[in-house]
Amino acid sequence: MNRIVEATAELISRHGLSATTLDDVVAASGTSKGQVFHYFPGGKDELLLAVAQYEADRVHAGMDERMPELSSWSAWSQWRDQLVGEYDIQGNDCPMTTLVVDLHRAGPGARALIAETAARLQSRIRTGIHQMQAKGLVGAHVDADAIAHSLVAGIHGATLLQLATGTDSHIGSVIDTAIEQLKSTASQRTPVHPT
Repeated sequence: MNRIVEATAELISRHGLSATTLDDVVAASGTSKGQVFHYFPGGKDELLLAVAQYEADRVHAGMDERMPELSSWSAWSQWRDQLVGEYDIQGNDCPMTTLVVDLHRAGPGARALIAETAARLQSRIRTGIHQMQAKGLVGAHVDADAIAHSLVAGIHGATLLQLATGTDSHIGSVIDTAIEQLKSTASQRTPVHPT
């Protein structure tokens, strides 16, 4: 079963969902159509949901293994460099890109996995901002939720631009801009309005 899921994921990341056929999956996995339907009796939708889970698990494993706790500026810089480096290595094989670009079409189960994956990254960023606020490194008035949402959207939009254009500056620029904006808030005070 794992061989079928991994082969399907690789085909989708290389060629896209619409260009991946069952015959391609059978050839790439070294299995038969009977084996595919044995493991995935629900057919294509069930297989694609398993692929979406596989890709989501890859994203979660990367976060757990390599994403630092964002409680210092050096940690933010480390995370920025790690993301840029990973994309340079992964390119089209970026699991989050595969999820967002292709597997969102695999039905509500896949979309729920994408939402959960994005929410998990947003939670880590939000927690980091709260820790930085507690240290006085980020202004207390900063809306950590809003920054986390926009940063996740910016990062994933940047990966799509990098994929489409072949340039490698977008992801780093998104995070650098967020870091500079957050740093600038440390000296700002929430305005006091007369009552």
